[in-house]
Amino acid sequence: MAETDSFEVKNNEVFDCQEEGIDVKDHCSNGKVYGNLVHHVGSTGLYVDSWNRYTHDIEVFQNILHDVGDNAFAVASEDGGTLEDIYFYNNIAYNNRYVGLSVSANGLSGPMQDIYVVNNTFYDNGWTEWGGGIVVDNLNAQNVVIRNNVTSQNLYFQIAVNPGLPAQNVTIDHNLIDGYRDHADEGETRGNHYVESDPLFVHAAGANFRLQYNSPAIDAGSAADAPAQDFDGRSRPLDGDHDGLVSYDIGAYEMPYYSEHMYLPAILSGY
Repeated sequence: MAETDSFEVKNNEVFDCQEEGIDVKDHCSNGKVYGNLVHHVGSTGLYVDSWNRYTHDIEVFQNILHDVGDNAFAVASEDGGTLEDIYFYNNIAYNNRYVGLSVSANGLSGPMQDIYVVNNTFYDNGWTEWGGGIVVDNLNAQNVVIRNNVTSQNLYFQIAVNPGLPAQNVTIDHNLIDGYRDHADEGETRGNHYVESDPLFVHAAGANFRLQYNSPAIDAGSAADAPAQDFDGRSRPLDGDHDGLVSYDIGAYEMPYYSEHMYLPAILSGY
């Protein structure tokens, strides 16, 4: 889609095509892309590209992308246009060929700013040769915020930033890192206030990326820029009473507070 203002792309299943699954492009603005399932497409799963126009104020949330033949999510400015105020939250990307989310340097790598990647889950991206959780490659990007994301067992890196990007242009904090690869050539980083641990998903092999009751992602996130709800539509945060704090979880799911003995029936009932 191009040159569209005040739009929604929601509740679609996109599969078995050779190009992008969903492409928001070229002077689109004030839009929401949510509730979509994209899988088995040949190129990028969900792409936001300004091309050579001003593209801005787009929310991308509650989407699941898997088995995509390129990057799962990506933003770009291929022909020099400006991309601004793009917010990715409560998304899940797993088992995609390259990267869960790319702030990419495609084409002319035009200017982009205020790109928020908050409370998403990126698992097992990168098939055989290269790939990872989140990468920031565009040297013209400013105010890229990567916060409260689970990046787990991605192939070559969990979070990477092009070493040529000025440090003040990107903020990385309160992410869970599981499988740090120490690839300095990629600019791999843990960021600040990170948790380095297995996230303890309920059943990753079955694509259930909710958190077990003892997950280290629980209460380890930041309130800054966090969405008001989680992937399932529950309020975020949920557990301000049991520990006396208003605490946000890392990842696409906010875990209700349950004791160990309450946990199993809660999972069986879908929380």
